[in-house]
Amino acid sequence: MASVMDEVKSRVASNGSAGEKKPSNPPAEEVCEEEIQQPAANEIKSLTIKVPVDGGEPPRFRMHLDISLSGDSAAALRRVAIALDKSMATLKNGRRCVGTNDAIRWMIEQLADKVA
Repeated sequence: MASVMDEVKSRVASNGSAGEKKPSNPPAEEVCEEEIQQPAANEIKSLTIKVPVDGGEPPRFRMHLDISLSGDSAAALRRVAIALDKSMATLKNGRRCVGTNDAIRWMIEQLADKVA
């Protein structure tokens, strides 16, 4: 990063020599700040996915899941969990969604409401 700033400063300094008109370039600090500006990361987004659902009525019983997720899948689940926590979402039993297990429960509860 220092080499980019040094280059910008040297260009600005060299453009102002003997009688030449200086271009209206922003200072080197402003150039670097503009390059690293990023969109707001705290924005909560919403998305819709299509999920295939069988038309038959399966037997009802409790289920335990033990899964391993890839890095991308785990990151996506963490993003959902963070958004649910920030939005103060709750499960049907009234408990707040604060982690990835709660996020999975919440998504499945939403799915169950739509399938019923």
